[in-house]
This record gives sequence, C-alpha cells and structure tokens, in this order.
Amino acid sequence: MEAPRGPGADRPLLLDEPELLARCRAGETAAFAVLVDRYRDRAYGLAFRIVRSAPDAEEAAQDAFVAAWKALGAFRGDAAFSTWLYRIVWRKSLDPRPARGGGGRPGARRGGVRGRGDDA
Repeated sequence: MEAPRGPGADRPLLLDEPELLARCRAGETAAFAVLVDRYRDRAYGLAFRIVRSAPDAEEAAQDAFVAAWKALGAFRGDAAFSTWLYRIVWRKSLDPRPARGGGGRPGARRGGVRGRGDDA
C-alpha cells in the first residue's frame, strides 16, 4: 500500500470523520484503525450492556467493526458514523450464535428485547 499523501496524511488522528470515511472507502486500513480507536470503548460498552459478559462483548464489538468495514460502501451518511456503527453493534450483540463456552450470548434476550422468531 502506498503511503498517504496530502494535508494531514502524516497525522490521521487529526482528520475529521468525513475525510477518514473517504480514506476508508479507498481501502486505507490506517484510517479505519483511527475510527476503531475512537469508537472501541463505546462499542464495547454498548455490547456489554446487552450481553453482560466481557468476552462476548469483546466478540460482538469486534464482529461489528468487521461488519462495518465490509459494509462501508453502504454507509450513506444520513446519520453520524457512530449511530450507524452502534446499530451494527446492537445487532451483533443480539446475534444468538454460540459464544465461548457455548449456548449463545448470555443476556442477549434480557430486558424485554426479542428477536424475530421468538415465540415466548
């Protein structure tokens, strides 16, 4: 990958979000790393409030960042990037797939939150 050029290229942490998103869409992983650094704690916190397990929250947050990277082209910018990302974190946290230790993510259906197909 070629080194970034232009104003702010040597200081990606100082770039504003639209510029970071443009660089991410161009495939610049360093720009996405800046977004991950900015939002990792809040993404983890949201996931933890849903799943109530540190390892599962870490997994859900990581899955959300991977999904966001893959779907970045679909981000329209109608809302803030953080809003879009937190929605992905929410969905990944409610994902019933088996977690470490088996049995699905604990707490994924707590608090009256029900997914599609829940009959009870």
